[in-house]
Amino acid sequence: MKRFNVLDSFAIKIIAMITMAFDHIGVIYGALWNQGMASPFYVTCRYIGRIAMPLYCFMLVEGVLHTRSYKKYAGKLSLIALLITGFLMFCYFGPVQELYGISSQGNIFLDLLLGSLMIYVLNHKNNYIKLIAIIPIAISILSFTAKCVEQANSCQGCAYTFNVLWYPKFLRLQYDWLSLALMLCFYFAYKGAKLFYKIREEAYGILADTVEGTNEYRIATNIIGLILSMIPTAGYYMIKYFAPNIVWWAPNIQIFAIAASVILLFYSGQRGYNKKWFNIFSYLYYPVHILLIYGICYLIYLV
Repeated sequence: MKRFNVLDSFAIKIIAMITMAFDHIGVIYGALWNQGMASPFYVTCRYIGRIAMPLYCFMLVEGVLHTRSYKKYAGKLSLIALLITGFLMFCYFGPVQELYGISSQGNIFLDLLLGSLMIYVLNHKNNYIKLIAIIPIAISILSFTAKCVEQANSCQGCAYTFNVLWYPKFLRLQYDWLSLALMLCFYFAYKGAKLFYKIREEAYGILADTVEGTNEYRIATNIIGLILSMIPTAGYYMIKYFAPNIVWWAPNIQIFAIAASVILLFYSGQRGYNKKWFNIFSYLYYPVHILLIYGICYLIYLV
């Protein structure tokens, strides 16, 4: 049977980069031209952009589980996270009032850094070290709580904006608990596959060790990851029904993130193209592409 899971890590990263660029084109377009949910172009870009975050969460789990040095891996994430935090602090405290709203967008590299720590300690053999995972999870929940409190106390059209001072905007995650929850789903997909083949071994006598590392095992892991990742995405969607006053981003669009998990069904488990220049580029892509998109859109806006 011809294998259908033909996407390697390089291909997944390219898809993530392209879809993220669409998302940020929509964001910047909406900000410069004051367009929102009523604009088909804005909404289309955001729909496409929902694919990016789950793909990055998935590749982070893959990176942590397969890296030779977590310290170097976390060091790269920490450097970019620190640079972005510095920029957000400038926007928050800076003299240009229009930049203030940028600081409330959150820092996606804080999501990735805390998520990487969570996966690293959960995968540790020492059970006491596993407990450290509580820290990044708690921080993500606090970030979400701060945004919920602000949204619940917001006043549409008022000059005064309610701010939670105990958790500054420039230190918040971008996706809060949702990004870490997706990382947990992709991590436990590996555990689920092991459990599945262990149960099969006990029932039919087919040794689990003979399957692990095969294409069949990879497909099983992908399927379990798809099923698990639907849970937090659907949970986020349901917030608008149970607590509509705290929703600040459209769950109707966010639900399209499930498409990313469908793409991951085609993941082969292979690394693919892995030159050093591309590894460096993949880290710098986030801040650089935002600056380029903003610069181009701003020039068009001026014209």
